[in-house]
Amino acid sequence: MVTNYDLLAIEDLKVKNMMRSAKGTLETPGLNVRQKAGLNRAIHAQGWGTLRTRVEQKASAATSPVEVIVVPARNTSRQCEKCGSVAKENRESQAVFHCRACGHHAHADVNAAKNILAAGLAVSGRGGTPQRGEVTTTPPCGPVKRQPPVRVAA
Repeated sequence: MVTNYDLLAIEDLKVKNMMRSAKGTLETPGLNVRQKAGLNRAIHAQGWGTLRTRVEQKASAATSPVEVIVVPARNTSRQCEKCGSVAKENRESQAVFHCRACGHHAHADVNAAKNILAAGLAVSGRGGTPQRGEVTTTPPCGPVKRQPPVRVAA
């Protein structure tokens, strides 16, 4: 990725919070403890916490400057990338996104990725629509090399 792109936008996932135990206490035991433990093992096995660190390390070691922008995760999977509408009902399932405002259909992860990219582009000054909340950036390794626009024959 760092050899092909000069900007990478990633979600600021709170992995430690996502992996909290569901056991609860003796007075108020948790629900679905076995399922939550399985989810925690899967998150840990995938290395979600390590991904951001490695992306930032690779970007800083790249031969040409690569900017890494960390975007708040809030509503990235519930916001329509076409009209900007945010609703819990937009995310029909893990894989299906259907906007209740404009009718846009997409794979939920693709829709979220486009929202993350738009927020990253907005922060970098290259366009896009910013997300609500703070956005932090990792300083680039120098000036960002902008690629010339790609022209497509009609």
